Amino acid sequence: MGRTNALLSEITLHSPLSLYEAIRLHSVSKKMSGTIYFIRNGTVVDCKKLPKLISFLMTTSETDQIKLIVDYEKEPKWLPIIRQILAHQPSQSFRKVPLHPMKKVKI
Repeated sequence: MGRTNALLSEITLHSPLSLYEAIRLHSVSKKMSGTIYFIRNGTVVDCKKLPKLISFLMTTSETDQIKLIVDYEKEPKWLPIIRQILAHQPSQSFRKVPLHPMKKVKI
Protein backbone atom coordinates (compact mmCIF):
# COMPACT_ATOMS: atom_id res chain seq x y z
CA MET A 1 0.00 0.00 0.00
CA GLY A 2 1.27 3.48 -0.85
CA ARG A 3 2.08 6.28 1.49
CA THR A 4 -0.80 8.65 2.14
CA ASN A 5 -0.57 12.42 2.11
CA ALA A 6 -3.00 14.97 3.43
CA LEU A 7 -3.76 18.53 2.48
CA LEU A 8 -5.35 20.69 5.17
CA SER A 9 -6.98 24.01 4.40
CA GLU A 10 -9.24 26.40 6.32
CA ILE A 11 -12.00 27.88 4.24
CA THR A 12 -14.96 30.20 4.67
CA LEU A 13 -17.84 29.75 2.27
CA HIS A 14 -18.98 33.24 1.29
CA SER A 15 -22.17 31.79 -0.13
CA PRO A 16 -23.71 28.38 0.45
CA LEU A 17 -22.77 25.59 -1.91
CA SER A 18 -25.61 24.56 -4.17
CA LEU A 19 -26.97 21.04 -4.28
CA TYR A 20 -25.29 20.65 -7.66
CA GLU A 21 -21.91 21.59 -6.15
CA ALA A 22 -22.44 19.16 -3.25
CA ILE A 23 -23.17 16.38 -5.72
CA ARG A 24 -20.05 17.28 -7.71
CA LEU A 25 -17.94 17.11 -4.52
CA HIS A 26 -19.49 13.75 -3.71
CA SER A 27 -18.77 12.51 -7.24
CA VAL A 28 -15.14 13.64 -7.10
CA SER A 29 -14.63 12.00 -3.72
CA LYS A 30 -16.03 8.71 -5.05
CA LYS A 31 -13.72 8.77 -8.10
CA MET A 32 -10.47 9.73 -6.38
CA SER A 33 -8.20 7.28 -4.57
CA GLY A 34 -8.38 9.31 -1.37
CA THR A 35 -11.01 10.97 0.79
CA ILE A 36 -12.32 14.51 1.24
CA TYR A 37 -13.38 15.56 4.74
CA PHE A 38 -15.04 18.71 6.05
CA ILE A 39 -14.66 19.63 9.74
CA ARG A 40 -16.72 22.27 11.57
CA ASN A 41 -17.09 22.64 15.34
CA GLY A 42 -15.95 19.07 15.99
CA THR A 43 -18.20 17.56 13.30
CA VAL A 44 -16.36 15.52 10.67
CA VAL A 45 -18.08 14.68 7.38
CA ASP A 46 -16.78 12.32 4.70
CA CYS A 47 -17.80 13.65 1.26
CA LYS A 48 -18.43 10.08 0.08
CA LYS A 49 -21.55 10.05 2.28
CA LEU A 50 -23.93 12.27 0.31
CA PRO A 51 -26.79 12.64 2.85
CA LYS A 52 -24.37 13.72 5.60
CA LEU A 53 -22.56 16.05 3.22
CA ILE A 54 -25.80 17.76 2.19
CA SER A 55 -26.94 18.11 5.82
CA PHE A 56 -23.55 19.53 6.78
CA LEU A 57 -23.58 22.08 3.96
CA MET A 58 -27.19 23.10 4.60
CA THR A 59 -26.40 23.89 8.24
CA THR A 60 -23.23 25.84 7.45
CA SER A 61 -23.49 29.62 7.64
CA GLU A 62 -21.43 32.06 5.61
CA THR A 63 -19.27 32.97 8.62
CA ASP A 64 -18.42 29.41 9.73
CA GLN A 65 -14.77 28.42 9.54
CA ILE A 66 -14.53 25.03 7.88
CA LYS A 67 -11.47 22.82 7.67
CA LEU A 68 -11.02 20.85 4.48
CA ILE A 69 -8.85 17.75 4.52
CA VAL A 70 -7.97 15.98 1.28
CA ASP A 71 -6.34 12.64 2.06
CA TYR A 72 -4.69 11.06 -0.98
CA GLU A 73 -2.10 8.49 -2.05
CA LYS A 74 -0.94 9.87 -5.40
CA GLU A 75 -0.59 13.39 -6.74
CA PRO A 76 -4.13 14.71 -6.47
CA LYS A 77 -5.34 15.32 -10.01
CA TRP A 78 -8.73 16.12 -8.50
CA LEU A 79 -7.42 19.03 -6.41
CA PRO A 80 -8.03 21.72 -9.08
CA ILE A 81 -11.60 20.43 -9.53
CA ILE A 82 -12.20 20.54 -5.76
CA ARG A 83 -10.88 24.12 -5.64
CA GLN A 84 -13.08 25.06 -8.59
CA ILE A 85 -16.21 23.64 -6.93
CA LEU A 86 -15.49 25.47 -3.67
CA ALA A 87 -14.85 28.70 -5.56
CA HIS A 88 -18.30 28.39 -7.25
CA GLN A 89 -16.77 28.42 -10.72
CA PRO A 90 -18.51 26.55 -13.49
CA SER A 91 -16.50 23.60 -14.73
CA GLN A 92 -15.38 23.21 -18.32
CA SER A 93 -16.40 19.55 -18.27
CA PHE A 94 -19.94 20.22 -17.07
CA ARG A 95 -22.04 22.09 -19.56
CA LYS A 96 -25.54 23.34 -19.04
CA VAL A 97 -28.10 21.63 -21.21
CA PRO A 98 -31.24 23.57 -22.03
CA LEU A 99 -34.44 21.97 -20.80
CA HIS A 100 -37.18 21.37 -23.30
CA PRO A 101 -40.85 20.95 -22.48
CA MET A 102 -41.88 17.32 -22.36
CA LYS A 103 -44.49 16.03 -24.75
CA LYS A 104 -47.65 14.70 -23.19
CA VAL A 105 -47.67 10.96 -23.20
CA LYS A 106 -50.57 8.72 -22.26
CA ILE A 107 -49.55 6.10 -19.75
